[in-house]
Amino acid sequence: MLYAGFDRLGVRFWKSDANFVLANFEGRGSAIASALAARGVHVRDRSNDPGCADCLRVTAGVADHTGQFLAALEAVL
Repeated sequence: MLYAGFDRLGVRFWKSDANFVLANFEGRGSAIASALAARGVHVRDRSNDPGCADCLRVTAGVADHTGQFLAALEAVL
């Protein structure tokens, strides 16, 4: 669900075998994380990690929560 949403929205991401996906927001990572938080959706800003500038870590949860994340992301993009 996350992969399809990121593809649809044109967001670059790395596939993962874990319960999260790392996505790159090219110069807007912190602003997007703040805008999502204002909508009650929390992600982890990994911008300070080496090689992860403007990357957000998104947890793959239950379908309802993932749908809410994608709707909020679409609104802020």
